[in-house]
Amino acid sequence: MSQDLHAALVAEPDNPEAKALLHQRSVTVEKLLSPLPTRKERFSVEIWREIALYLPRHDLKALLFIPHIVSRVASRILFRKLDLHFGGIDAEAGKSEFWTHHYGEFEAAKDEDARHAQRSADILTRIIVDPEFAGAVRTLRIYAPIRMLTNAIPNLINLRNVHISAGAEDIVPVLRVLQTTTPRLRGLSLHSPDGPSDLQFDFRNLAHFSYTTSGGSTNNVQTFLAQNRDFLRTVYIDNPHWAFPTNSVSIRNLTHFHFTGHVPMNNQIFADILANGRQLESLTLSCSLDGATSQQFRTSPHAYGIALPFLRHFAFSVTGVHRRVVDRDLFAAIADLLRGRQQLRSLVLTAHDENVQRAVGLDAAVW
Repeated sequence: MSQDLHAALVAEPDNPEAKALLHQRSVTVEKLLSPLPTRKERFSVEIWREIALYLPRHDLKALLFIPHIVSRVASRILFRKLDLHFGGIDAEAGKSEFWTHHYGEFEAAKDEDARHAQRSADILTRIIVDPEFAGAVRTLRIYAPIRMLTNAIPNLINLRNVHISAGAEDIVPVLRVLQTTTPRLRGLSLHSPDGPSDLQFDFRNLAHFSYTTSGGSTNNVQTFLAQNRDFLRTVYIDNPHWAFPTNSVSIRNLTHFHFTGHVPMNNQIFADILANGRQLESLTLSCSLDGATSQQFRTSPHAYGIALPFLRHFAFSVTGVHRRVVDRDLFAAIADLLRGRQQLRSLVLTAHDENVQRAVGLDAAVW
């Protein structure tokens, strides 16, 4: 058709119909070749962010590959919480018992550790060179810290929660940097399998504190808890050899309390919880007992009013009892305390073995 139009114009240059058709065709081709107009976004970045906040992490990761503003939104939400692995404690423990694994499995584990370490090193580099990325991080979980980490932490200006899983000696340098650079830290979680770390640090605004360790004494943790006594809302202590430092924590301020440890003879931890745990929503106790404690749960309700009025989740486990302890009313007393509470969402009552079950009265009669 284009050749016919040109032939008609050569024969008759002023042919109006040929001129009109040729112009119309050129305009159509120009439209096809021109770039698509930029569409105005239907939703603002703020609205996309509110939508993305409801998505699980695997969906957020999928959004990273979409050429749209929502990809950037998903990236900022995903990296609010960072996990850094540098051949963690579990990996190190596994290497000392390589004979328990097949060679192929051991090599695969080493490759996986190396992949995590490389990824973590890349993230640390970006934290150091990209202030915008570093400013988005709110929660940092560290497994087996390395020296480079202390150079990156000062850039995390909006960091609020930190978990460190490492040996006692490796935890101290990280805490030293956090004390200086992150005074507004709200949550601190420590996992030190080889013994308690030195906690002589000045963190005075913690709302959430978790400490998992073994052996040692409670002296350091008592001082640390005491300086945050008025702010703590969540406390998680896990050391089977420790008695809970009741005087260092204000039970009345707590909403979530988890304690794994030891209850000495005549210790009144349960009575203290019932009397003062007015705001507790979640209570988990896993203890070895040196004496009878059922009477603490049988104390007249008038002494406490309604004990634990906002409790939603309760777990109580007896891991062991002194060989002379016989307290068959313990679990019955707990069951009577909680019976009829319609707001209770979960309940777990356990004892370590049959001998412990008989000693503390955990049987079908409890229900």
